[in-house]
Amino acid sequence: MKINLNDPNPPVKFHFEEDNPDVGFVLLRRMNASEAQRIRKLCSQKQAPVFHRGQMYDPPEKVDDERQATLHWDYVIAGWEGLQDGNGDDIPCTTEMKRKLILESPQFLGFITEKIEKLELLNKDYRDESLKN
Repeated sequence: MKINLNDPNPPVKFHFEEDNPDVGFVLLRRMNASEAQRIRKLCSQKQAPVFHRGQMYDPPEKVDDERQATLHWDYVIAGWEGLQDGNGDDIPCTTEMKRKLILESPQFLGFITEKIEKLELLNKDYRDESLKN
């Protein structure tokens, strides 16, 4: 197995219309362990110990779920081209726009979810092939 150490988790291009690649595409990548850990650290905050009947308890960390989801999607969706609004204007690929589309557009969320599942299957097929060799 060969791994590009300069870019060990490159994004994969998925066209909006498979029979017409000129329409546009989205670049997606799988969440890796180091990025998930970085996001968790950025979004978690330790709570002060709680004392109850003379015992000290460490409460669970406080997590900013909204920020965590925003950072997650910002990493997974590496970019896009050809994504347009109802007026035919290009939609910029920004963190804020990724969040807005994921939260407010069932069509976009469905497309992204479908392609992430396909990405997982491609990864599984690649692993299975590697094990055979």
